[in-house]
Amino acid sequence: ICSQVIADGVNKSTNIVQAVEDGIGQMRNIARQKTKCMCP
Repeated sequence: ICSQVIADGVNKSTNIVQAVEDGIGQMRNIARQKTKCMCP
């Protein structure tokens, strides 16, 4: 049971990291789009 709990915790943490990385990637894409629009 303990190993399963640890595995669940690791899976959740990795999912959170992936979600954060995805969010950062989206922010970068939005920033790139804004900079492209700002620059002629």
